[in-house]
Amino acid sequence: MAHTPKEVLAKNFGVPESAFDRIPQKDLWIFRRQCRALAADRVAGAGPVPNAFSHGCWPRNPSV
Repeated sequence: MAHTPKEVLAKNFGVPESAFDRIPQKDLWIFRRQCRALAADRVAGAGPVPNAFSHGCWPRNPSV
């Protein structure tokens, strides 16, 4: 967010520009890290999901 002008941030978030006075200019806030094993996220007793909630990315004709 540091690259965005304070007046734009203030308008978008509905706060005074001074709310962004202490935004770090060079700190990293998103780090790469290893993913946990999927088994650690499973809920005991949960079975397979009956419907695959996915959407294919194949080409489609516009529906107008």
